[in-house]
Amino acid sequence: MEAAFPSTRQLVDFKSGDDDVEEAKFFDDELRRTLCECMDTPVMVVSVTGVFRSGKSFLLNLMVTYLRHLSKTVSIVPYLELLPF
Repeated sequence: MEAAFPSTRQLVDFKSGDDDVEEAKFFDDELRRTLCECMDTPVMVVSVTGVFRSGKSFLLNLMVTYLRHLSKTVSIVPYLELLPF
């Protein structure tokens, strides 16, 4: 039986407002719901920014694909200790 893989969730949305002022909308309900669902699981927040058509979605999709593959082949728990934070 394959373990359920968590979905990606958007917690912040940045939009250009008047006069090219960036406005950030924070989805605190989504963050609360996510953290309640993952109480005993390590959580990693990844933020990727960049100009239009610079590969942001490609990078995020590559990371998700890699983690899904890794979770099917080996336990990723020992690798979490290698993270620098």
